[in-house]
Amino acid sequence: MRKLLSLCEAFAGEYDMKFNAQKSKLLVCLPRSRQKQTAGSITSCHFFIGGKVIERVDSFLHLRHVAITSSQNDKEDIMYRRNSFINQANNVLCFFSKLSGCVRTKLFKAYCNSRYGCELWSLDNVCIEEFDVAWRKAVRRALKIPADTHSYLLPLLMDMTFH
Repeated sequence: MRKLLSLCEAFAGEYDMKFNAQKSKLLVCLPRSRQKQTAGSITSCHFFIGGKVIERVDSFLHLRHVAITSSQNDKEDIMYRRNSFINQANNVLCFFSKLSGCVRTKLFKAYCNSRYGCELWSLDNVCIEEFDVAWRKAVRRALKIPADTHSYLLPLLMDMTFH
């Protein structure tokens, strides 16, 4: 890594460029079998660019998507998306609660259904169920139907199909 960074600095010097250490991040991804063995040595290891240390992080947010984590787990991204969804749903339902059900449903579908990056989630992650629960609760609130309405009916009531 240090050799690669020195190559970057040489390139930058040759072409009159600068790298910003504050905009650079260091994220170490190890196989689970080696995470416990090397945890101490990795945290004490520092890398520099332009004479400034590169910050070490455990996850990285890219385009409002927790793209990479050191644990190589989708939990952070799923929970971030769930919390964003809950926030969007609460805003729509709060500001437009007095509108008709048809309009509320259209607004809900338009503003609360962004799942950018969910195609990358591992489907065996237990956090996906938490996202689903939040979606079902929000749909019931948007449609103003009882909390015990069967979950199989919700996509049909929202006129949505999932493949």
